[in-house]
Amino acid sequence: MSGSKLKLMRFIKHQLKEMCENIESNFDKNMDARKGNPFLIIDSKINKCMGLGRSTDSQLGNRMQNIVFYSARLRYGEKAVPNLVLIETDREKKTVKCTCFYVELSCYDNLLLNGKSIKQQAFKQIVLINKKVSIDDIAKSIGLAKNDKSNIKIYEEIFTEVDDESLEYLKKREQDKKRTEIDLLLFGVKLIRTFEIKLGGSLDTKNAPANIREIADLKELFAFSSVNHTYFATCYGSGSEAVAKNFKSDKRPFDKNDGILKNTEFWKVVLPEDISYDEFIKMYQTAFKNAGINETLKRLSQIK
Repeated sequence: MSGSKLKLMRFIKHQLKEMCENIESNFDKNMDARKGNPFLIIDSKINKCMGLGRSTDSQLGNRMQNIVFYSARLRYGEKAVPNLVLIETDREKKTVKCTCFYVELSCYDNLLLNGKSIKQQAFKQIVLINKKVSIDDIAKSIGLAKNDKSNIKIYEEIFTEVDDESLEYLKKREQDKKRTEIDLLLFGVKLIRTFEIKLGGSLDTKNAPANIREIADLKELFAFSSVNHTYFATCYGSGSEAVAKNFKSDKRPFDKNDGILKNTEFWKVVLPEDISYDEFIKMYQTAFKNAGINETLKRLSQIK
């Protein structure tokens, strides 16, 4: 088994083991919350199953997000999948400077090998615009303790001849939002790709316009890059026809390279090149079974 396969398998095992532990540790609190619902008059056993199902779905979304981040790091390298990007504009020079901060993957791996958990913030990708930040601020945003800030690596990219429209959008974005969290950002001076990711299935049509606005905003956020693609992606299933319809009818500046990545199309982009989609699914299924999630759910559902 290759190095990337071993690392990804170990990471998936860790994520699903933690998921199982969290479902159990949150069980009493979640059940107490459901007892306070006077509108849900159903059998207690069914209620438990529903509560466990919702808890599992919620946990799984976060875990898949983490797996996508880690897998993309294995595929493209740490610099291409930064934890935080600070965008600074110079309207007179018509330039945009991007300072990228990232924690080396070995830091994550060492925590796993030592049996330690990794904070959820460590898998988020954040964009700030024209903010004054210290390295302590960056460490906190990424989820590191102050004494771990030496693990943060920094590099800069400068984009020149940026048009006024892009600079104006960044100014407006700076005023409107303190920070932007991106599901997946693949960053490079020659190509920037952004992804709005949903777990999948047949998605709710009422959210389609909002989904399109989100990826349109990502497109405009990085319009200072001459090659900038944005995608709506799903981890499984057919996605949403409504999103596809809204995408085609939207008047914002999408190009032919932007679009929707469904299921295997998406995983082909983020998985290491030596891991096929089928291999990945087998790895995941093995880790899921070994994590004992099914057994834990069955046991909890039987508690009186």
